[in-house]
Amino acid sequence: MTVKHIEEIYGPFEEEEINWYKKKLTVDGAPVINYFQRQLVGYLYYKDFGDPITFMSLHNNTDYIKLIIAAKRMLLNSGMVLLPYIISSKVMRTATRKIIGKKDTAKYENSLLYQQIKEKYDNENLLQKVWELIATVISSSFEIIDYDIEHHCPTQYDGILVPMINDIVSEEMQFFITSI
Repeated sequence: MTVKHIEEIYGPFEEEEINWYKKKLTVDGAPVINYFQRQLVGYLYYKDFGDPITFMSLHNNTDYIKLIIAAKRMLLNSGMVLLPYIISSKVMRTATRKIIGKKDTAKYENSLLYQQIKEKYDNENLLQKVWELIATVISSSFEIIDYDIEHHCPTQYDGILVPMINDIVSEEMQFFITSI
């Protein structure tokens, strides 16, 4: 029922687009759902599902793909340019990192968004998790999955790697974190 409600807001989802995602997110005939990507998508929907466990127990590949497409649309509508494609991508490589460089950290810590995160998550352990999340996204590789419903074909961006522009990704991730 939660997926149906999200589909009412961000849909409809064309069968062709869902099938395109299924094809792109399949290896040797088996669907591939990357754990890190699933976490990112989950952060957007945990409240809708009531708790993380209910979301993580979602086993229907079609429903999960609908949530990915909805997340992409939601983030695009909020003015983001890279995170929508990261969250709806094929994860090529996840590089877990614990820290961001000192120069970048200093720059981000002075931003208004970081101050909002700091107020919202007034806990050093949670703030460290925020840095780890941002560092992991920046260090990982994501292949864009993008389908043009109007022309029934992949777009010019489909299949290319998301460019990791650290400042943009960090700002969008901070905005993402303040909104969840």
